[in-house]
Amino acid sequence: MSSDLLAWRETEAPREEIPYWRRVSGDEVDFVIERGIKVFPIEVKITGRPRPDDFKGLRVFLNEFGKTAPHAVLLHTGRKVKRLADRIWAISLSAALGTAA
Repeated sequence: MSSDLLAWRETEAPREEIPYWRRVSGDEVDFVIERGIKVFPIEVKITGRPRPDDFKGLRVFLNEFGKTAPHAVLLHTGRKVKRLADRIWAISLSAALGTAA
């Protein structure tokens, strides 16, 4: 899944930096896309059924960055797109790539 995100980055001009984010407490987010003054955290999970523990890092990130991070995405291997929590969305990788049946 991360290779698809990196392939997307290659199509952007100027090329986007896609760092990860980690706190000393161990909370982390796999990727952070920066667009102007906004940041968009993305977590990737190999599961078709995201659980609250799967998006804990996204919650911490959103709390820390406030309005600078309008929403967060958890990419997963399932088929559903759904709201997990305030400002956190679970999106299937196939839907994100436009390959959903």
